[in-house]
Amino acid sequence: MTLHISSLYLRHFRCHREMFFAFSPGMNCIIGPNARGKTSLLEALYLLICGRSLRSHDLKEAILKEEEAFAVEAHFAKLSVPQTLSFWQHRDKRALTCNKTPLPSLNSLIGLLPGVLLLPQDLQLLLGPPQVRRQFLDLQLSQGDPLYLHHLCRYTHALAERNRLLKRKERRSLSVWETLLLQSGLYLQKARTRLIDELLPFLRSYHEKISGEEAPLQLEYRPSILKESWEPYRAREEMLGYTLFGPHRDDWVLFLHHLEARLFASEGQMRSVIAALRLSQWQRLAQHLQLPPLLLIDDLGQSLDDQRRERFSSLLSSFGQVFLTSTDPHLIDVTLPHTSFFL
Repeated sequence: MTLHISSLYLRHFRCHREMFFAFSPGMNCIIGPNARGKTSLLEALYLLICGRSLRSHDLKEAILKEEEAFAVEAHFAKLSVPQTLSFWQHRDKRALTCNKTPLPSLNSLIGLLPGVLLLPQDLQLLLGPPQVRRQFLDLQLSQGDPLYLHHLCRYTHALAERNRLLKRKERRSLSVWETLLLQSGLYLQKARTRLIDELLPFLRSYHEKISGEEAPLQLEYRPSILKESWEPYRAREEMLGYTLFGPHRDDWVLFLHHLEARLFASEGQMRSVIAALRLSQWQRLAQHLQLPPLLLIDDLGQSLDDQRRERFSSLLSSFGQVFLTSTDPHLIDVTLPHTSFFL
């Protein structure tokens, strides 16, 4: 095992006043009724993975009611090196540290603790807006490629500046930001194209194992083509106040039985596809990093029906350190080595 979290400390995080968990390097099952903090535990881990909350854009909302700050700290071993990662959020400020060294931003967390999260609401990957699907691509690529994260940040900044100038109808310095958009945008779209191609073989394999049927699956990347000359579109963009072309408008589509899944697949079929997609995401990241990422699974019973859940669970022993929540202990495959926590 080359990556595993040995312990997690929570203080004033969501409903947890103060909790300490000592984890096994394999499967860790968090069991209990609703509203006891099972998902909050996964949220704390996810916060350390990518600096994001599962429930809100405002991290201050995760502070326990009537308290001033929360603290999350994980002790973990990566490539056999013991490390500590801490996240402290006050109502007015925050502090991030890795091995007691301050980290400058939330983006600094990405890649330190690579991981993949499967949620019941992941149907939005198929049914939701393109932004959800772009975030899927961006987080997957950023965890394994620091240069991708660099170009993503640079592109996002240049886009915001260009849109600001378009709204003001100021053309004097537009070309500076357009050069940056083109350079970084090309890198993003090339990386996204490779990712879609790399995910597809894993997706087909895992979908067959989970669904129990061999079904034609296809992923189609739909980039918004960057323009080498922006001049013909500037008048329209000034009228609208935003940039019409580029990676910020990309999308991808999944086809099942040659039909677009979001339009024609049943909910059971879509959940099988999403579960397979998350396992594919994990497998591709493991292959790229040469170490097993964390795998977080929220509410196993809600995500899949009985047969699909049994097939899915049978795969988990090969996925490194797993954190799985459930309201029903009988849904856990007791034949697999695991450690249980009851909340």
